[in-house]
Amino acid sequence: MKLALVGYGVWGELILRDLLELGVAVDVVEVNASRRQLALDAGADGSLASIDTIEGVDGIIIATPATTHAAVILQLDACKNTVPIFCEKPLAGSTADARILTERAGPPLYVMHIWRYHAGIRKLKEVYESGAIGELTMIRTVRANWTSSRTDVDALKNLAPHDLSIFQFIIEDLPSVVCATSERIDGKVVGCIGVLKNDSGPVCIFEVSNRYGEKRREVRLHGTKGVLVLPHDRGASIQYIRGAGTILPEMVEAIRFEPVSALKTELIAFLEYLKTGDASHLCSVEDGAAVVIELDNIFRFT
Repeated sequence: MKLALVGYGVWGELILRDLLELGVAVDVVEVNASRRQLALDAGADGSLASIDTIEGVDGIIIATPATTHAAVILQLDACKNTVPIFCEKPLAGSTADARILTERAGPPLYVMHIWRYHAGIRKLKEVYESGAIGELTMIRTVRANWTSSRTDVDALKNLAPHDLSIFQFIIEDLPSVVCATSERIDGKVVGCIGVLKNDSGPVCIFEVSNRYGEKRREVRLHGTKGVLVLPHDRGASIQYIRGAGTILPEMVEAIRFEPVSALKTELIAFLEYLKTGDASHLCSVEDGAAVVIELDNIFRFT
């Protein structure tokens, strides 16, 4: 199998590394000549300066800056590309672009929402769906660190897509924002807290920030009979606290999972789709667009 990887930045390096480990031949498309050479040095099968020269591949992965995703996808369509596309999150930089991508007539398009493939998130969903914590009442996430290397998007559009995709994955729906507030420096969002809720289903609360001195990643599922916690993005267990909120919990237990690479897991899902046509483990363009649209709704609240 051979893929084209469009964009060879920090994330593109990781994608190429994992694809090579999975035995996939990769042509890297990158406008920067020195980056193209680095890709070849890292093991790329070939390097291209423009996407209109892509040929002989089974699929395409896009790892360019978020604000360029729509333009790259539409350019591929204009070049008569016929193979499926796997695009890094977020799908697009705006609601308008996201809607264009859902209405295009090109080949299948899927979105790389990596936290859907995190083993801890999947364990949270598995245990919740077993009935262990009863009816789900709240999902709360914290995603914080100090500054960011991303300059094309702010903290909201860089970090919150992960959390919205987690809500979407856990409850198979994306609630609407009911309130949000942000912290800004020089007019740019550096932190945001948002609350999402539909008429039925749990309240979903996220906090994202580039103003924490330490990296924090926490996901909590609260239910009528207990709480599940993924305390950070690295590790091999989630915490199960059984009880309805009395002074002492009935039981506190660590539930282990195999800490496999989320990136490699989602790449395997795309490769399996290319082999079998089964897209059930991929994030659809419609779900990806819903995240972008809700991000814009949240921004308007702030």
